[in-house]
Amino acid sequence: MRQLAGSVKEFEVEVEIQGEDREEYSYLSPVVYQCLREAITNCLKYAGAAHMDVILKFAGEYLNLYIFDDGVGCAKLEDGNGLKGIRERVGRAGGEVRILSNGRKDFRFTSASLSQNHRQGVPT
Repeated sequence: MRQLAGSVKEFEVEVEIQGEDREEYSYLSPVVYQCLREAITNCLKYAGAAHMDVILKFAGEYLNLYIFDDGVGCAKLEDGNGLKGIRERVGRAGGEVRILSNGRKDFRFTSASLSQNHRQGVPT
């Protein structure tokens, strides 16, 4: 995740990891990576952001991914292929996706409650 964030040259991406990464979470790594990759792509295409904050929080049996940027928000969110893919991947991992934008500035992507105990439909 840090390597992906470090590869972005167009804007600053700060990554914070909270909690303890354990083996039980390992199968969620591709889900987290793909969600972050898509969020970066969307930020590059649409947001015009100068900064993105990424928080990966290991919280007991759950893994939470929070992504915030300071770019242009959107009044009406449309699920294109990228956001649809995020929702599908997270859903297969037993999680949910929340995306917030105030329509003027800022974009908040929150993928919450990825359970380490829910392996159904998640590729390893």
